[in-house]
Amino acid sequence: MSYAAHTSYQTSAVRATPRHLKKNMASPHVSMKRGKVGNGAAHAAYVHGHGKYADRDDVRAVIDGNLPNWAADAGQFFTAADKHERKNGRAYLEVEAAIPREAPDPVTWAKEFAGRVVGERFAYRLAVHDRAASDGGRNVHMHLMFSDRPTDGGHYDAERFFKRNGSKKDRDWNRRDKVADVRSIFEQQVQTYAPTFTLYEPPQVAPEPKIGPALPGAGWRYEQTRRARLDQVEALRAQRRLEQAAELGRDAIPKPSGLIDLSTDLRAALAERGTKEQTYEQRRAEF
Repeated sequence: MSYAAHTSYQTSAVRATPRHLKKNMASPHVSMKRGKVGNGAAHAAYVHGHGKYADRDDVRAVIDGNLPNWAADAGQFFTAADKHERKNGRAYLEVEAAIPREAPDPVTWAKEFAGRVVGERFAYRLAVHDRAASDGGRNVHMHLMFSDRPTDGGHYDAERFFKRNGSKKDRDWNRRDKVADVRSIFEQQVQTYAPTFTLYEPPQVAPEPKIGPALPGAGWRYEQTRRARLDQVEALRAQRRLEQAAELGRDAIPKPSGLIDLSTDLRAALAERGTKEQTYEQRRAEF
């Protein structure tokens, strides 16, 4: 079952001429998020512009799809997810993406993209929003919230559907490279209207190594390893700053290591390192 709440776009058969990357859309981006139990119904209402969000004027289309028989709409579906999913579990996944300004019909573009992401197996709510962008153009984007429990299996009622003996979650959504798959689909979809578009692909970044506590009596080898790990953490965080800036479509340079936004523990460790330089060299000389 599916429905469109409202649409306000006129379809055109003419494709616009591709423009520079930053003009393809207000901010070229696609992201994937997870929604906790208790937030499903509220988020479904938010993207719909329903209930306490009824005063928002940027909602251009809302489409629900792949719903089980017991759900009249996606709002009811995600309300049931909040109620019956396990405590502290996941009520929904969401893909948020910018829609290229070249697309003559943003709603059709969003439906095509959503179909490539979730297919016909997973219940979803798709919302297209359109508001003014800071560059004077339009910020057209979409929210695709969906369940990772397939609806093409058994005919369960609302309660059992979300239980372990009901519709089992598709583990494919837990793959580490699933986000990369979605990004690739997004890039291909944009290129249907803007052939020169490429989405910045951040390199894989290793997890931060554990620094370890300061142990004055541990010896110079321990201190040497600890210093090396501090340097690794600084480099990793600088790299992440670059990725975040690129994801937002902005130019940025990494801050010097002394200006990186650090946690309290790491900040203290770096300060401590400066006071131990001389002691470290003296201990090393003893060997």
